[in-house]
Amino acid sequence: MHKAENSDYIAFIFLKTNYEKKIMSKHNSNGCRKVVKQLTKHGVKCIYKTKGIMLLVDNPDIPNYMMHFGEKAIHPVRRWAKKHLKIDLKF
Repeated sequence: MHKAENSDYIAFIFLKTNYEKKIMSKHNSNGCRKVVKQLTKHGVKCIYKTKGIMLLVDNPDIPNYMMHFGEKAIHPVRRWAKKHLKIDLKF
């Protein structure tokens, strides 16, 4: 009986991690990935959090930015990059 409990626990962990990966892939849009790729080429560090992507710049004068995964987040990030980093992002 102890083996069954252990295997149920392992199956639960496997299902939970796969479910979280599906959620991330559903909400992570193609345009968002393209913008993040362009930002990393310009030296912006992108840290993936549960609610979005934290955009970090080495310059302390430039504020950090928390980006959501969806399509509606692309335009505010483009404005932030144009204002603070002087780069024009395309998506």
